Amino acid sequence: MAKVFIDYVADKIIIGELRLYHAYEDALRRGIPENKRPPLPPPKALSTSDSLLGAALHSTLSILLSLSGMLGMVKAQEWLARNRITTDKYSSEPMSCGIHKAYTTYGLARLARGDVVSAIQSLSYSTKVHPCLHSTTYGLSYALRNRLLSYAEAEDAIQLFDIVAWRFSGQEWYRRQEDS
Repeated sequence: MAKVFIDYVADKIIIGELRLYHAYEDALRRGIPENKRPPLPPPKALSTSDSLLGAALHSTLSILLSLSGMLGMVKAQEWLARNRITTDKYSSEPMSCGIHKAYTTYGLARLARGDVVSAIQSLSYSTKVHPCLHSTTYGLSYALRNRLLSYAEAEDAIQLFDIVAWRFSGQEWYRRQEDS
């Protein structure tokens, strides 16, 4: 069985990418020509077959996750979320909103089964999300974070999540503008 908690990207890289994303977004809003905007991290290129496999696999997993959630099938949610996580390399947008949602679902399922440690790990790993249009438009899911608020041992994971969520929302950028 593939490991669920794989340290794909260091936290400081994700936070740095968010800083770059907002600098790029600011330049775009101000009408700065494309060749003078800050660079964004290059997207991962997938072969056509990997892209098709990933699209079919992740669409199926997403539908099954929704159904299992509606039916309250916690073990099925856990298994499906684990498979979504371990197949993220086939995603057209790896380490973005899809993996965030999968770790959130996995963490909620583990917490429902009494495994607080895995739920906390899931929250920590759910923050390793690269900037993408979907995540910045719809925001990150606070469901797992909010469920873990009553656990003192989750404090560090919640704090990291809040830092990343703050940067995804652009609040850091807006606050700096108000301070100027």
